Amino acid sequence: MAGLFTFGCVGLLIWILPLGPARADLQILLWGTLALFGWAYYVLLDEPAPQKQVSIALVLLMSVTTIVVLRLTEAGVGTVLLMISAAAIAHSLPLRAAVLIMLGQNIATLPILRASDLNLLEALLMVAMYLGCSVFVFMTAWIARRQAQAREQLQQVNLELRAAQALLSDTERTAERLRISRELHDLVGHHLTALALNLEVATHLTEGKAKTHVQQAQSISKLLLADVREVVSTLREGDPTQLDRSLKMLVDGIPKPQVHLHAPEPFTVSDAPRAHVLLRLAQEILTNAIKHSGAKNIWLRFNLVGDGVEISAHDDGRGTNDLRAGNGLSGMRERLQAFGGTLLCESQLGRGFNVAAFLPLEKKNGTSTQLSQSPTFEASHDSRLLS
Repeated sequence: MAGLFTFGCVGLLIWILPLGPARADLQILLWGTLALFGWAYYVLLDEPAPQKQVSIALVLLMSVTTIVVLRLTEAGVGTVLLMISAAAIAHSLPLRAAVLIMLGQNIATLPILRASDLNLLEALLMVAMYLGCSVFVFMTAWIARRQAQAREQLQQVNLELRAAQALLSDTERTAERLRISRELHDLVGHHLTALALNLEVATHLTEGKAKTHVQQAQSISKLLLADVREVVSTLREGDPTQLDRSLKMLVDGIPKPQVHLHAPEPFTVSDAPRAHVLLRLAQEILTNAIKHSGAKNIWLRFNLVGDGVEISAHDDGRGTNDLRAGNGLSGMRERLQAFGGTLLCESQLGRGFNVAAFLPLEKKNGTSTQLSQSPTFEASHDSRLLS
């Protein structure tokens, strides 16, 4: 916005003051060139940012239009475009290419200054002054870009830590329940078994009314032992993983993109490995959106469908026509396939990135529904992604 404001002031000064050429055809060329510069600047710095090849083309267009405006206005106020270009170049290109283009722009002003009745020394001093101002703006923009990249990297690390925290919380709870169940089984169960055996012996050594009380105590000890075993079994089974809580913990505090999470409440998964896969899939989707898409929003949805979980995600980022699965998505596809699930990805330039996945959940009898038993899933998701 600051660059567009400065660009508008340049255009207004050229309009008010007699800074342009007198010829009408050159006036049209001047205003057309200014319009091209403003358009290129706006597209280059708009979000989501264009792809690398488009960015290079826009930067070159800005460089050419800057030189043309400088020539038509005989330097003067048009040199401000050099500063705007320096900020845009620092924001969009790698350091080496950005420095070379910025130096080329400023050096190209030397013959223009020489044509305006300046001697060589004066022209060189003017070029040095323009270059110093451009370098100052360039370094400011470059530092801002590096800080933005550092924030994105910190955001990715924070996302990974949140996922690890959610998984660690469930793991610690499961481990504590297992420890308690072992203690009950090894200590209380052992003593109750010994008590039941001693009472069994006592029933053979006692008679009459005393024997009746011993038999009652023996029955109570057996019931207590059965209750302990039931409690141990329940503790070993553990509580289902509260995925809705873990997912909210994962997405909270992500400033950009804005995550629109839709999940059942409560959303529980009894099988810990499957819960781990679902949480890691959500983390990978969010990490890719932060790192690659340049999106402002991402919609992440979990639905319980039949005997499985359907996951869909979409962002409003730049998208790509050359979709290549990296290590993260390839790893998630392998994890899903290990449980009979699948992962589908689709992207188009300017239409964001889409993910559709399905994970069969474990049945009560310990088996799981395989994806091959639901042949309509892939076809339905293919049509949904393409639409």
